[in-house]
This record gives sequence, C-alpha cells and structure tokens, in this order.
Amino acid sequence: MSQGWNWISFNVYLNDMSLETMLSSVNDNAKFIKSQTGYADYYEDYGWFGTLEQTDNVSMYKLEMNNQDNIELWAYPVVVDETIFSLGEGYNWIGYSPQESLDINTALYNVDEGNIEYIKNQEGYADFYNDFGFFGSLEYMNPFNGYIVRASSNTSFIYNGSGLARISSTVDATYNEFDLNIHDYEHNATMTSALYIDNNRVDSYDYILSAYNGSACVGYTEGLYFPLDGNIVFPLMVYGNEGGNTLTFKIYDKHSQTYLDIEEEFVFTPDMTLGDGFNPVVLNSFETPVDYSISKAYPNPFNPVVNFDVELDGD
Repeated sequence: MSQGWNWISFNVYLNDMSLETMLSSVNDNAKFIKSQTGYADYYEDYGWFGTLEQTDNVSMYKLEMNNQDNIELWAYPVVVDETIFSLGEGYNWIGYSPQESLDINTALYNVDEGNIEYIKNQEGYADFYNDFGFFGSLEYMNPFNGYIVRASSNTSFIYNGSGLARISSTVDATYNEFDLNIHDYEHNATMTSALYIDNNRVDSYDYILSAYNGSACVGYTEGLYFPLDGNIVFPLMVYGNEGGNTLTFKIYDKHSQTYLDIEEEFVFTPDMTLGDGFNPVVLNSFETPVDYSISKAYPNPFNPVVNFDVELDGD
C-alpha cells in the first residue's frame, strides 16, 4: 500500500473479515477507508470506527495510508466460479476474485455484451465497444485491485478465471431510502457531522441527516455513537457525478415526521473527507425564528378586512 489513496479488494475469505482483522498489518499506518456505502476512520489506541465494519470479497475499497506499508494476512482463496458480482444500473465499486492477472476481455468474458460500458481502476480505464470488446489504458485486471464499473442495466456475473473453491458471497446493490440510488453517481465524499438544533447538540437517535443537490437527495444517515467521547455523530456519505455542486441539508425528526432546514451549505468535491469523530462538521438548525417583526395593521380604519405583515428570519 502506497502513502495516500489505494483502491483495493480482497479475493480471499476468513470467518472474521472485520477491518480490525483484514487490515491488522497496516493499522499503525492506515488512516481512512471507504466502500460505496460506508466508511471508517482509524484512531490510535482504539482502532477503526465508522459505518464500515466488515469487508467482503466482492467490493472495492478506497484505503488512505499515512505511510507506505504491506497488507499481510492468511486466508482462503474464494471460489471464482461461485463468487457472484451483482451490479446495479449505473456505477458500482467491485473487487476481483481470480488469483491471477488476466487480460480485461478474458476476465470479463462472462459479462453479457454491453452490460458493462466502462471500467476504471486507479491507474487506467477502458470503454466497451460492440463487436470488439474493452479498449483503453486498462488492459489487465489484477488480484487485490479495486475497480469502478458503469453498468447499462442490473446484471450479475462471475469472472472468467480459475480459483480454489472455498466460499462465495454476493453484494446487495439496492439502496433506495429517500429516493437515493447510489449507482447513479460516479463519486462520493464523506462528512462526519454533529447536529445542533437551537444551539443544542443532538444526542439521540431520533433524527436523520440528509443531503441534497437541488431537490435530489444525494445522501442520508442516522446518528452513530462515538465511543471515544460519548457523543452522537452523523457519518454522512454524499454522492455526485462532478465537483462544484452546492449541497444543502435537512434534519428529519422521526417522531414529528417533519424536516428542519440546516443553515450551512457545502460545495461537493469528489472524494472529499470532512470532519471526524473528534472534530465533526458542525451543522446548525433552528426550530424557531431568531428574529421577527409585525407591521401596523392596514387599512386603518378597516371594514371588513384588515391586513398586517409578519417577517421571520427563519422558518
């Protein structure tokens, strides 16, 4: 693993595939890891904390390292012809199950023609051309590398490679709450946040934090207990296809089933990581207006209708 970002996957299996086990050899030099649906930070003298707790052998992970180090582990190789990769229409982060390097067209031979339109790893990419196959700077797929593919429709496949039979697994491609389909987006970013309502920090699980690009929901999360200081944080992952979009936020109250607006706005940058458990991004909402004014009644005298204006600095 190089210093900085590494796109990785695991083509092996253990009974315990937690981050603590799979990354135990690099924990002192690791900083941050995320998948397509979750993430975790590494805390010295504690370990990994976040929404991503377990790894599998079908997903890609982006691992950020403080220093160069080697991942070392003892594990069983997966069964290539039983390890199913389930893709949703749009973007998917996938791993690589064979134990050897293969030409990209050989590796993806079992994918129906055109079902994968585009593939990239950290160093290169390839487009699919009908009656030809994949062509681009990405020519070979390699063990332990991670890949992002764009699927034209929901599909499943197995790699065209040999492997020792041990275990199989699948990935759940659905993520539909708040009308969010993560496969619509090429990039993601993370915001470990603290919520404040009327200047009081939220310390319950009664709220959901959601992010929007215009009217489209691009991320949401519930509260998570941070054991190092006992506070509730909101580990928000937001999605987008390009940088520069303005993100707005809302708080959903589960009990009243109402939304509160959040004052702060952020500009989306692919792969940005804002905040952590100790220094979360502060998001503020006010249930009551902080200022108001009421005009004089008009017309005066009146008959039979009277009017007055109310101005509120807040909803």
